Parts: sequence; C-alpha cells; structure tokens
Amino acid sequence: NSIYQAVHVFHRFGGVLVTLTVWLLAFVAFGARREAPVTWRLAHLAAILVVFQFALGAASILSGLNPFVTVAHHAGGAALLALLLSLTLWSYRLAAPSRAPVLTGALAQETP
Repeated sequence: NSIYQAVHVFHRFGGVLVTLTVWLLAFVAFGARREAPVTWRLAHLAAILVVFQFALGAASILSGLNPFVTVAHHAGGAALLALLLSLTLWSYRLAAPSRAPVLTGALAQETP
C-alpha cells in the first residue's frame, strides 16, 4: 500500500515538474517567435496541452480512476510526448546547417 502511495506522489511531483518545464519552454520560445514561428507554435500547443493533461490527471484521481478519464489521461500524455518530440526534432532541424544544395530561382524553397 505504501509503495502505491509513493508511486502516486512521485507521479504528481513529476507532473508538476513537466508542467513547469513546458511553461518555461513556451516562455523562452515566445521570445524567439519571430525567428522561429513553428517552434513557438509547437511550444504554445504543448503549454496548453500540459494544462489539460494536468486537469485530466486530477480528474482521473477524483473520479476514482474511471477508465475513460484514465485512458484520456494516458492519451494526453502520449500526445504531449509526441508534440515535445516534434518540437525537439524541429529545433534540431533549425540548429543544423543545411546539407541540401542551394537552389535558386523557381526551384528555391524556404528552409528553416
């Protein structure tokens, strides 16, 4: 029983840590929104999603671990993970020097 409670307490601490980290990320991305608009949009979506995820976690506990609410909480966690992975990959793409040949004229495309 005490291990069950410890897991829940650490899960809640982890949720608070993730929430604060995502909000910090969104705050930092806001400062670079003109230079990296996609990064800002992804970080902004993550900041919104983490609020819903936090609320779903609380609703899951308050509903007595109702399966529908709990599955929604798990799906929200997966969506948040996918969104943060997308943000990470996009950020690496922005930071990496372009290896593609430089095209001019009608074939030129904007690269991040």
